[in-house]
This record gives sequence, C-alpha cells and structure tokens, in this order.
Amino acid sequence: MESGIVQKTKILSVFVILILSQVVYFGSVGHCTGSVQVAVSDNFNFPPVVEVIPDVSSGKAPLQVQFDGDAWDEDGLILSVEWDFEGDGVFEDVKSLTGIERPMLKEAVKQGLKKHFVYTKPGIYHALVRATDDKGASAVSSVTIQVYSDRPWLDITASNKDDYTYMARAGYEAFFKDGISEYESVKFQIRDAWISYKLRNQGFGDVNKTKGVPSGNQIVYQNVFSDIDVRYTVYEDLLLEEFIVYKKMLLNSIDQEFAIHGVEYVFNEDGSIGFYNGETLV
Repeated sequence: MESGIVQKTKILSVFVILILSQVVYFGSVGHCTGSVQVAVSDNFNFPPVVEVIPDVSSGKAPLQVQFDGDAWDEDGLILSVEWDFEGDGVFEDVKSLTGIERPMLKEAVKQGLKKHFVYTKPGIYHALVRATDDKGASAVSSVTIQVYSDRPWLDITASNKDDYTYMARAGYEAFFKDGISEYESVKFQIRDAWISYKLRNQGFGDVNKTKGVPSGNQIVYQNVFSDIDVRYTVYEDLLLEEFIVYKKMLLNSIDQEFAIHGVEYVFNEDGSIGFYNGETLV
C-alpha cells in the first residue's frame, strides 16, 4: 500500500537559535591519457597538487586527529598552506612559506601539512587543506571526519543507500537527503515498511533548496523557508521534527506531503503521527 497524505504541523512556539552552516569546497585535478597533443602557452601555470591523510577518520568526541600529507608543484613553488579543519569555509590555520629558500621549501611544505586538531563536538566534518603556488593557483584536498556523541548508536552517519546522503539507526532507520527541496527529503523505515515525506510550498513562502548539517543525533536544514529552519532529532523510538522560527510571523500550520508503504497512520492530538502495521505501533 502506498498513499500520499498531507499533514498540517502546528507551530506552538518561537525558537531563536543560531547555527552556523557548513561550506564544503571541492578541488579537482585534470588528467590526460592516451595519445593526446596539448598546446601549452608560455604563460600557462599548472596548479599545485595536495594530498592529506588523517591518522583516524572517526571516533567519539573529543576526537584527536593527526593530519599528514604531501604537496608539490610541477612548474612553480608552493608559497602557502591553509587549513579549514571543520569545513565551515574559514581557513583558521594559515602558513606562509614566502621567503623560504628553495632547498628548504619542500620540507617546509611537509611540515605545514602536519597538523593536530581536536574535534570537541559530534558531527560530520570535511577537513580541507589548500596549497597556493607563486602564481596564485590553488588546489584543495579534503577528508571526512565523523565525530560520535555519547550515544553513537543514535548518531547520523553516511548513508548506505545511494538515494540518501545521511542515515541513522535506532531500532528503525532514518534516511536524509543532502538537501531539502520540493522533492522527498526524509525517509523513516522499519523492515519493509516505510514512510517518506517532503515539505510543500506554503502560503507564506516557497521551499528553499538548502543543505543539511548533521551533528550527533541531529541534522539541521537552515532557511528552508524564509527565517525558518527545520531540525530532525533521532531518538530510540521517535524521529522528532521541529520548525525553528527566527522572527514573529502569522503562522498556524505547515503543510507536508507523506507517502507510506506497508503501514497505516493516525493523527494524534499533540500534532504527531502514529504509524501502525496491523495492530502494532511502528
């Protein structure tokens, strides 16, 4: 059985919470194979190449990570190495190599790639290192660090399904897309029964395409509607959905569209939805 339902979620109170968004940069290096002739101008500059490896990629907070790596430039000199350990777009560790003599520069680059960082909060972090050469060209390398909370069995991690980016296991499975859009974004599954749902455009505004930021057993999608975030929290027997409203507005309900398979449903007085498989509460 599959069907669509529309639920009006009541907004009971106003929350004012500031959560920093995560920005992820991706660097790429071009490769040519086979018999290919490439005409290169005298002014052409090959960007540097940078690689980074952590000694651990996951663990419980606080998690100490030792980074190491290597970088080189085929036609120039690497003059700076920068680190963004949390993937938030802020390169908080910058090492300038300007003025270092060429025989010592390679070792200076390697030392700039040896870093130690402690992740104190649960979450999925994309640690970034950027190398820039003497002509201003840059290359970026990234690694993913998973930091677990005190209850790692509830933490949101990378998904094992291609259609979803994140997941959590807590007696049930919850799957989350990388971003919320006008399409299905969240799926709740127990064995062969499942519920998926999406937000719809509302009278007060349309759904914004926004990225999710996981941290421990929570994932936050910022500015899904203007001045409204959506936060999901994974509990042992509950997937909690909250709408965080940043300014006063006339808002009585938010429409959502559900699709279900293998279960029945009932709307409860508290605004929650109970899903049933026969006589058993899912």
